[in-house]
Amino acid sequence: MRGPEPALSGTTGGLQVGGFAQAEGRSSRRPAGMSYHPVMKTSGITAALPAQDLGRAKAFYGEKVGLQALESQFLKARDGQVGLMVGDGVNQLFVYPARVRSPGEFTQAVIHVTDVRAAVEEMRGRGVEFEEYDTPETRTENGVARLPGGGEAAWFKDSEGNLVGVVPA
Repeated sequence: MRGPEPALSGTTGGLQVGGFAQAEGRSSRRPAGMSYHPVMKTSGITAALPAQDLGRAKAFYGEKVGLQALESQFLKARDGQVGLMVGDGVNQLFVYPARVRSPGEFTQAVIHVTDVRAAVEEMRGRGVEFEEYDTPETRTENGVARLPGGGEAAWFKDSEGNLVGVVPA
């Protein structure tokens, strides 16, 4: 099985931005000719995941992952189906009605936790199945990968086939 395309850089302990790593509190080195021009201030960024069966997705995130999943009129589709806001209101992801199933080949969202191994065991105890990878990029043992920068990460597919990562906060 091909490994996931990680959403963050394990080499610097920082955030992957625009194809280069930036460690917290330090400026990054950009390739020659590349500049950074902030155009807006954000108060947050979230992921949006497709779901063919919103009831199944609501049950999965609420019962197996352990996150609050509430219906949201903000995510209402033309056919009247109402999407979900998953999380605590500050940290959330959107699950929207979709006709097509996600292929789940790449990391589509990440959940930040204080202890990856503890979160994996807690979710596994509720029935979440974690992906196993053995590729040049990613190798897991018991569902958890060691990142080059020393951190850990894990991935699972939700009830709708979306690939979700679990990473350190």
